[in-house]
Amino acid sequence: MWYGILHHVVDEHEWVASYEREDVSNIRCNHGPLPPDRNKAYLEKDSDAHNALRNIVMDKRLQNNIHYYLNCR
Repeated sequence: MWYGILHHVVDEHEWVASYEREDVSNIRCNHGPLPPDRNKAYLEKDSDAHNALRNIVMDKRLQNNIHYYLNCR
């Protein structure tokens, strides 16, 4: 689910789990259907902003320490 943010921010709410879990072929966001009149802007896939977010989300140091941040919220 952590990598799911990379899909969600580009308006992909279901994706193939090629790098997450081998036993699951498709993963989707936990939210329900989005309203059709939703006016939120999404990032463009592979844009500078999306690539910057990808670098943060996939950072191994952050991933190894994320449990500390989740327990402090």
